Amino acid sequence: MARYLRRAMCTYDYSKFRSVDLAYSVYENFRRKEAVVAPAIIILHALFSNRLTWNHVARALSKATKRKVITLDARNHGDSPHVDDMSQFSMVDDIKCIVHKLQLRPPVVILGHSVGGRTGMTMALNGGLAWVKSLIVVDESPSMNPILLEESPTQLYIDTLKNVNPNRFNNLQEIDHALADTIKSKGSRHFLLQNIYEKHGKFNWKFNIESIANNLSNIRDVPRRKGEQYSGNTLFIGGSNSNHIRVENYAEIGELFPNALIHHVEGTGHWIHAQNPTEFINITSNFLIEDER
Repeated sequence: MARYLRRAMCTYDYSKFRSVDLAYSVYENFRRKEAVVAPAIIILHALFSNRLTWNHVARALSKATKRKVITLDARNHGDSPHVDDMSQFSMVDDIKCIVHKLQLRPPVVILGHSVGGRTGMTMALNGGLAWVKSLIVVDESPSMNPILLEESPTQLYIDTLKNVNPNRFNNLQEIDHALADTIKSKGSRHFLLQNIYEKHGKFNWKFNIESIANNLSNIRDVPRRKGEQYSGNTLFIGGSNSNHIRVENYAEIGELFPNALIHHVEGTGHWIHAQNPTEFINITSNFLIEDER
């Protein structure tokens, strides 16, 4: 059973960062008598994405592990608030707020994809085992590979989205046509159009493009102190056709996460969970089941 909840009322401070009321969904896809005593799983999406893109995986993981799974919309994404600050530490505090309000009893399991993976790594390195029982990072490394700065479509998306005002158009087809002038990939446009909402006959983007653009430098790498490590069990899942987790990243991963495993899924790129959901769910659920033994 999945329960869809809009927001947890979180308005208090953890350090100098102020948490915001994130939108979230809760999945409990098992009979109550089947539930295991194990940490809840929190899923963090990628840049320009939202929690709904993880519906299938969340349901399947809940069923396979007999655990509660929570998907979140990061600040400036989906149904969550638009704010100026988008540092990794502020996004970590948003997660702590959800843990507190949903009475999840930390530590929890963090599963983060891309930028969500960087947030998960930040939370694990700074909060340690008190907050993060185990960590799953999907197609991301602690430091961005230089090749990604050249091939990443992020800046193209930002420049295009700034120039395409959805409320000037009558339907999604017209918006798609406007995006196609610069974003040639139909799949990429479909991905971005999942973040459109309509209100009073007007279209708009769910994400806060100005804040994302202003905070790119804050979310490209994982902030860490010298000698900082996370000793919990960690799984890095990469796509064989992706450059986000390369051999040259292995040393840094091992230094920061000494109990890390690295697994590449053949035939997939950056969106592993969408391109091969069956193998992705098998890998993650087996890791979590073994982690509790």
